[in-house]
Amino acid sequence: MSKDVADQHIQRHTGKLSQEIYQELHELLHYMKVECSYYPLDLALSDDGFWSENQLSPLRSHTGKAYFIPLGTLQPNSYNLSFSGPHDSARLCVEIINDEFDFIEKMTLKSDDDNTVLNYQVDESGKYYLRISAQISFNINNIEINLKDNTSLTD
Repeated sequence: MSKDVADQHIQRHTGKLSQEIYQELHELLHYMKVECSYYPLDLALSDDGFWSENQLSPLRSHTGKAYFIPLGTLQPNSYNLSFSGPHDSARLCVEIINDEFDFIEKMTLKSDDDNTVLNYQVDESGKYYLRISAQISFNINNIEINLKDNTSLTD
């Protein structure tokens, strides 16, 4: 991908940015295209499987319309993912993705409830990510992941 094409792609999604930020984003985009994988992040869901609003805030897009959350390495098992908020009836697209961009789970839901619980199955050990997006700005208060039998990830 040429630098001009990458810059156009980045600008379409971010607006005007400094040349330094463009360069960093170009390097990340190049990595993703060459390695066919998400750029390694030093973040992962806390050991107890719970993230608060303060921990999630840096993972929220600048528009407030999306979150990209590294879940870390998950082992084959059935999981429950719960999150609270938003309370504004946003229509959410919720995706659980592996590090090679394969969808494990993808669903659209309306966030009328205070707490939403999703069940999903991981068949292969690996790094997984959670993407939540909407057409309007929204806020998530917390996220928690447990094994489907309601034991914590650290039990």
